[in-house]
Amino acid sequence: MQTEMSNLASLLDKACTVSDASNTKNVIRKVHLLLVKGRDLTPLTGRIVKFLSSQDILAKKVACLFISRLKHPQDAGLLAINSLLKDTKDPNPLYRGLALNTLFDVPSTMEQGVPRLVPALEDNSAYVRRAAVSCCGKLSRFYPTIVDELDLTDKLYAMIRDQDPIVVVQCLHILDEVLESEGGITVNKKIAWYLLKQLPAFHSWGVIGVLECLKKYQPKTSEEALMIVNALDAYLTSNNVAVQLSAFALFRHTIRGRLDHLLREAIGQVWSKLSIQLSFSAQEMAWNILDWGEEFLLDYPEVFRPRYRLFYCRFSDSPALKRKKLAVLQSLVDKENVSEAADEILGYCTDLDRDVCRCALQTLVSLANQHEVACEVVRSRVLPLLDVSDEVLVTEVLCALCALRFDKSGSFQERILETVMQRKWSLTSVDAKCGVIDFISEHGQDFAPSVYILEDYAASIEEEDEPVKQSLLGATVKMFFSRPSELQDLLGTVLTALCKDSNPFVRAQANWYYVALLHNVATSKQIVLGS
Repeated sequence: MQTEMSNLASLLDKACTVSDASNTKNVIRKVHLLLVKGRDLTPLTGRIVKFLSSQDILAKKVACLFISRLKHPQDAGLLAINSLLKDTKDPNPLYRGLALNTLFDVPSTMEQGVPRLVPALEDNSAYVRRAAVSCCGKLSRFYPTIVDELDLTDKLYAMIRDQDPIVVVQCLHILDEVLESEGGITVNKKIAWYLLKQLPAFHSWGVIGVLECLKKYQPKTSEEALMIVNALDAYLTSNNVAVQLSAFALFRHTIRGRLDHLLREAIGQVWSKLSIQLSFSAQEMAWNILDWGEEFLLDYPEVFRPRYRLFYCRFSDSPALKRKKLAVLQSLVDKENVSEAADEILGYCTDLDRDVCRCALQTLVSLANQHEVACEVVRSRVLPLLDVSDEVLVTEVLCALCALRFDKSGSFQERILETVMQRKWSLTSVDAKCGVIDFISEHGQDFAPSVYILEDYAASIEEEDEPVKQSLLGATVKMFFSRPSELQDLLGTVLTALCKDSNPFVRAQANWYYVALLHNVATSKQIVLGS
């Protein structure tokens, strides 16, 4: 490390004394590479700062980058102040903007740079004006009183009408930052209408910034709101997803409480474009589109349902995106598409990702509770999965089936209970154990081996986690009311163990059941069973 610094110091000295443009560029590239890698070049401060006087723009940029990245830039700022102040008056606008930015990157040189800031806001070069506006934000963080003394806020408001669209967007952002304590930038009617008329001049990210700023303006009448809505038409169907979503956010803000009846039409208009993007966009963009759609699925399902196939998962989708698509798809299923949707979801039930597998199974069971067609899919296609050798998959299937409602499926219910009896020893996760115990509590009253399953869990109750203990306690009490003679001894064992449990919540729950049963069994039954 020390040798490398010594060699670089020699090269920098040589580059400063020998006029060799090629050699200088090579040395500057080495310095830049080390800066990018995060190396500490503090020992070379004096040598690097000398390059501020170079006429090579690359050398100047690297020197300015070095100064702005120093952990303690005060000393470098003092060494560089004269060169930087000189460059703020250079005929080349690139030099002026670069020097101004560097002056305001170092807190110790900001005050010396203030006299050059105000003229820079009126510079003929848009590049310099952009730099000056950015410097106003930096100045406000360290010297807010100077911003007030120079009336920079008023100057920035005036610059909203600048000819350069990037300067305008910067002014909006900096004003929002400078006036944060007052609630941010204030947008009146004149500013709002000017920005709306100038929207075509902005690039995509500029449009997003302007639309976000316009949300601070509240139209006074329905007619005014309608005019703003009409101005947003082209952006609601933009090819840029971010612009679309920003335009829709402003649209929704504008019509709230005045033109609410236009919301459904706008959702359909935006979705017509977003649905195309959903098919071809990257996963991050698809996630944002799904996020937007989820908010309106329940209120306007008819807008999204015709294209429900767009929410089918792709093999390349990430597990998180697959789960999100499944959640959306579940909301769009009706009696007309339930058969196709159930078959599609079935394919994800054996996904390699356990979370996706669990989500697909839960979705399918939820649909089965609502539609007989989906229930048939569960009966014919999911139930056989209980016989596979993959214990993890069997556990997930069992947990999902525990949520299935059995109105007219007695044989189906018995089949699941038999499988629980066979597989009980392979259940290791807390969720799986709780799911099985809850299933027995709900549906196992008439199944003879149910008592033996609960007895097996009760035998190791002291080693179980708190959720399993709570589920076992509730299931034992509930089944006691259905089969008191068989459950009496088991209930005593469970209550004895849990009344001494180290967890205060479990202990309190067990004590409550004990006191309630001791006081009045009939009343306790009415409370527990809700009848």
